[in-house]
Amino acid sequence: MNKGVLISIFLLLTLFVSVFVSAIYITGQITGNSISDDANVTCTDSEEAFNPNIKGTVSLSNGTILEDTCCDISNSAAWIDTCSTTKDTVIEYYCSGGEGTHWGFAAAGCGYGYKCEDGACVPASDVLCTDSDGGVNLKVKGTATDSSGTETDYCYADGALAEYSCLSNYAKKRGYFNCPSGYKCDDGACVPASNVLCTDSDGGFNLNVRGTTTDSSGSSTDFCFQNNEVTEYSCLNDYSKEMRSLRCAGGEICIDGACVINSSLWENSPCNDSDGGNNIYVRGETKTTKEESDYKEHVDECKSGRIDESACNYLGIIEIYMSTPCPQGFICNDGACVTYSNQTYQKGNVSIIVNSKIEDITQYSPPNLSIEQAMSEADLSNSQIENIELIEDSGELVYSVSENKQAKLFGIIPVSVRINNRISTKTGGILSIEKPWWSFLVSGL
Repeated sequence: MNKGVLISIFLLLTLFVSVFVSAIYITGQITGNSISDDANVTCTDSEEAFNPNIKGTVSLSNGTILEDTCCDISNSAAWIDTCSTTKDTVIEYYCSGGEGTHWGFAAAGCGYGYKCEDGACVPASDVLCTDSDGGVNLKVKGTATDSSGTETDYCYADGALAEYSCLSNYAKKRGYFNCPSGYKCDDGACVPASNVLCTDSDGGFNLNVRGTTTDSSGSSTDFCFQNNEVTEYSCLNDYSKEMRSLRCAGGEICIDGACVINSSLWENSPCNDSDGGNNIYVRGETKTTKEESDYKEHVDECKSGRIDESACNYLGIIEIYMSTPCPQGFICNDGACVTYSNQTYQKGNVSIIVNSKIEDITQYSPPNLSIEQAMSEADLSNSQIENIELIEDSGELVYSVSENKQAKLFGIIPVSVRINNRISTKTGGILSIEKPWWSFLVSGL
């Protein structure tokens, strides 16, 4: 191939790229004049960076003031091709070019849950899609409404539930769900398949109170298996009970179906446990001055989803109950058994609480991994985490993790980019990554 042909191909490719980039700038995805006509005009930006969440002002040295504004039909200018009447787009002015010798603007979509108001993206308060049962709620028949009409939850012929909920601020979706164990689909909701619910008089897994647990098979009462071991009944789920035999904590004995303190053994004990003994629901620290103890101190910790719980025995020696499993409905997090939606992610001196808006979390299969394990598996332990939420996605519980990353818009403008990662609670694998629509213009992500 001769030199003239190569030059021709290069020129054609250059023309194609130029037309493509120009098209981006006039379609409404990104709209703007990236460089001012007057090279002598300098620019300053009150935001100091491209930030659609804060209303900023760009001041030019020729006296022109450019304020961030919301995009709709009424205030669109000649350089804007299309604008949304829902005001979910902000026109963001910025400075660029070293010493601020250039200015530009871009149309940035605010994204789900936000709207543009007074030149900035703010949380939306005018959600157009509504759901009478509050979202994905299998046990309540609900009605979801958006601009296309109204749909009500119903039962499929195969016994599954058709559940309508809001996909976004403006649109609804329909999901296919199997009712959880012990439930059946009836008139658009999952209802008990039996009229007999499981009840436990001592409130659940409680070794220190003698309780009676009742389900459809009958009633069972806690009893002492040995002088330091109790057989404890509790509810496995809404309809059935389970039985476990467990040792009482050091210094406790079993009397009449409950572990009680043998006070005579604890007088002047050199050992102290901050959570009061064998208490898997509180992260405790145990210390002793007893020379015969293999451990002088121990802090409760999670290992491979189970808890290593420490307590004092009546001799003042620290005992560690290795690999104790958390009961149904709980997961090991930061040295204690907590409910799935009551976890805390600790990074340095910052604690992030895992939030959840799911009303009845027991209808879903429980997580295999705590948030600490999932973050490690997903390789997000060193990320700048902003928010963590336990949500439902396609009938499964997933961790929704929002992080902020610093990058460069057009390779030169410092920006903060919010990224949302959906992480499997079963494997820790990243199921999906959501980025702003304009992220393809950003380098360094």
